[in-house]
Amino acid sequence: MSNDRSASAPVFLAFGSNIGNAQTIFDQAYSLLEEHCQHIAHSSLYRTTPYGHEDQDDFTNAALEVRTSLSPLDLLAFTQQVELQCGKKTPFKDGPRSLDIDILFYGSCVITDEHLKIPHPHLPERDFVLLPMVEIAPTLRHPQTNLTMQEHLEALTPIITPVKKRPGAKSHHKQYGTLYYNILRNLKYLPILIGND
Repeated sequence: MSNDRSASAPVFLAFGSNIGNAQTIFDQAYSLLEEHCQHIAHSSLYRTTPYGHEDQDDFTNAALEVRTSLSPLDLLAFTQQVELQCGKKTPFKDGPRSLDIDILFYGSCVITDEHLKIPHPHLPERDFVLLPMVEIAPTLRHPQTNLTMQEHLEALTPIITPVKKRPGAKSHHKQYGTLYYNILRNLKYLPILIGND
């Protein structure tokens, strides 16, 4: 995204949406993030069942890897600003939303601030977050559990239903491609290619 070579901290973000056109919203968010983030890799888009409040439309989820020179709290404020610029409105907790951006990892930092917890405390139990993460960073280790994204995903019973590959999606970690597809086959979820790079 940004051409700022001073960006240093590797960061992983989770995206979710179930209001409007998720692909358009995510693309807008990616563009807005360019102000302070350097794009490394993004996952395909995944259609998933709602978490928490189930009486709502399915979500579309994705993961994004960036580099940034922002501090964790500054990054939180910036992603919240991006959410608002993309029209985020949440009528109630776990309710429908046009865009949700969560900071999953900020390097190997462990943060337990009142307003920010990193790694994201619910990541190990959410396969709708783990599956996109396995696509772009399968061997990334959780700094608290010491398990990889692949190992966390394999420990869960999958709830993800049709998987679609985002048009133009690029896997930065191409060397893990075979491993990634083996994991998907084991889970009986294969991405449907709907566009080429």
